[in-house]
Amino acid sequence: MHHPRVGSGACSWEWRLMGMLAYLLQGIVLGFTAGISPGPMLGLVINQTLKHGWRAGSVTALAPLLSDMPIIILMVFVLGHLPQLMLHILSLIRRYDRDGCCCLQSQPIS
Repeated sequence: MHHPRVGSGACSWEWRLMGMLAYLLQGIVLGFTAGISPGPMLGLVINQTLKHGWRAGSVTALAPLLSDMPIIILMVFVLGHLPQLMLHILSLIRRYDRDGCCCLQSQPIS
């Protein structure tokens, strides 16, 4: 089946939307799993919920989203205005694994 490229023709907005929805779904899944993992924040949410009710627990659970929102907006703005070369350099830096070796291949070396 032939799939049109993102920049070609009338269907390009559909493929862009599908890509954005895929990233959104990935963010929701990762955020949910991070949110339910045991830790200090989950303990605080449970504590607030048990002491003051579900509304206080909900407000406590949403606090990181509200406090991180200005940072998220700033980063989207900054990354949207970086030159393409800088974005390429950042993507190369991101590909270094925690041992310090560069992992530029898409296939593992056997």
